[in-house]
Amino acid sequence: MGSLTKQFDNTSSDGNSIVEKYQKLVGERNEAAKVYINTLAETFNKQMEPTLATNKKLQEETNKHFESVLKLTQRFWTDALNMSQTPTPLPNYSKDGVTTEIKKDKLTVKV
Repeated sequence: MGSLTKQFDNTSSDGNSIVEKYQKLVGERNEAAKVYINTLAETFNKQMEPTLATNKKLQEETNKHFESVLKLTQRFWTDALNMSQTPTPLPNYSKDGVTTEIKKDKLTVKV
């Protein structure tokens, strides 16, 4: 039984060293992965900064154009509605069908 216990102790001590080596290897790989991911993130962020600024500028210009078109459209429809609501004066026709100008009466004031 003593020899069996010795063998078990030797095996468990070898198992502990394997676990320690594995944990060390995993830790090193995790650190390398963190460095790699951080490098990727930094590179991505550096490239995105000018792109975001350009996109913002483009969006502002597009909004200005839309607002300008909207104002022109509103003005068009306002003018169109005003024209349809205001009747155009019809010319005066005489009995023979010839156009006559509307005579403006002179306003006289008696004192």
